[in-house]
Amino acid sequence: MTDPERDRRLAQQVRHGWRNAEPLANAIDGFLTSEAMRNARRFRKVVGALAEALGPTRRPLVTPIAVKSGVLTLAVKDSVALAELRQHFERELLTVLAAHGTGVSRIMWRCARR
Repeated sequence: MTDPERDRRLAQQVRHGWRNAEPLANAIDGFLTSEAMRNARRFRKVVGALAEALGPTRRPLVTPIAVKSGVLTLAVKDSVALAELRQHFERELLTVLAAHGTGVSRIMWRCARR
């Protein structure tokens, strides 16, 4: 993620010789409050909720891909597992995801590419 103000400050510096570095504290502070960091925290909650809901036998079959606008995209290893999870575990998954405060209200299922 780029910061236009930082880019302008760096562009104003001389192009030859030593250029002043951007303080690391500024970059870290900007990242910790960014939308990308909030999404990473939400994604971490989703992964924990999936591990709890699916258990050790079904968890290796599912890979979370993205969380966007309350929609969680999951890739499932094969079509048989996809059908089973969609039919028997979707409501349970949504309940556990809501209990963990992930903000997920819908699941999109994808069969993983080999």
